[in-house]
Amino acid sequence: MGAATIDEIRPAIRHLGPRYYAPSVLATTGTMMLVPTLPLYLGEQTDSLTLVTVVLAAAAVGGVMGNIPSGMVVGRFGERAGFLGGILLSAIGTAGLALSSGVWLPFAACVVAGVGQASRMLARQSHARRVVGVGIRGRIMSLYGGLGRLAMLCGPLLGGFLGESIGFQATFGVAAGFIAAALVPALVVGAGTEGAPSPTERPERLGLAALLRTHGRIIGVAGLGQLGFSLVRVGRLTVIPLYGESIGLDLSDVGVIVAIAGGLDLVLFPVAGWIMDRFGRLNAILPSFLFMALGLFILPFADTFKGLAAAALLVGFGNGIGSGTMLTLTTDLAPARNPAEFISVLRILADSGRILGPLMVGVVADRIDLGASSVALGVVGLMTALLFAVAIGETRHGDF
Repeated sequence: MGAATIDEIRPAIRHLGPRYYAPSVLATTGTMMLVPTLPLYLGEQTDSLTLVTVVLAAAAVGGVMGNIPSGMVVGRFGERAGFLGGILLSAIGTAGLALSSGVWLPFAACVVAGVGQASRMLARQSHARRVVGVGIRGRIMSLYGGLGRLAMLCGPLLGGFLGESIGFQATFGVAAGFIAAALVPALVVGAGTEGAPSPTERPERLGLAALLRTHGRIIGVAGLGQLGFSLVRVGRLTVIPLYGESIGLDLSDVGVIVAIAGGLDLVLFPVAGWIMDRFGRLNAILPSFLFMALGLFILPFADTFKGLAAAALLVGFGNGIGSGTMLTLTTDLAPARNPAEFISVLRILADSGRILGPLMVGVVADRIDLGASSVALGVVGLMTALLFAVAIGETRHGDF
């Protein structure tokens, strides 16, 4: 990106950096440490892949449960309260994994962590809707996605290394420490610099029924699209580690593959933001789905480290091109007067996809095999791409 582009977005980055960007890196790194470790830990607790994926979906269950209350908290007490409270809940839930055993105690801990994750993500998105202009929104939101990719690079590598060297539960404790550390930059910046909404931007409490009457069509269509996107994105985080184990790769090899794909994501996030702001949101969304589907379709033919890495790189390329796309699209659609409640309803549907992704992988794998799970995810990706192209369209200019 050129100097003019950097100058254009620098004030927004300076404002958001200590409040949301830095805490997000730390919290997401802690969460991503669980990607190569939690599925394998659960595999030691039960022989059922379905039960494993039920627990892996528990954070999304917490998200579904927590989105509406989080929207109310943000609307009443502000984005800062929702963000800080979310970090604290995520840290508590992740710490609970270090003290749990079996299947159902980890499930409960992941639910708590999921409620916290929902709150902090909703708060930062509501804040962006309020302070970030539509002309730079793609780049600002893709930076959130890019920082998540940085965590995706560091978290699995660290989690895989620690899982082998100090054990699973100690690794969960370290992950909780990373999440708790996210409170530090958010608290240091102080509440007085947050920036209060103007009278015309203060949340207008519509209530759920009125919100659905007013925005029901776009919530339904965009929510279904986000459900599909989340299903594919989270499902791939389940199927790739489990498939790696099924072909005889060890934990560190799986962590390296997940991290390599995450590194490609990290490189591509500026491209995703530039495409969204320059050419429109769909020009990033549709290629994202197509490349993820292609990688998922070839994954069943991989039987070596290199083969699985190649499939994961294709998926990672698609995920990178889609960096920040769902955040940007949801923020585009959210009304200025009540963004938090609108976003909270859409996030329920997105989090439902986070539940269905691991469950789809587990159920199809138990009934057929893991390769079929990967193909099923790819099909969902192609169907969701069609939905975005036909039923939602371009949101950059608000002509939806």
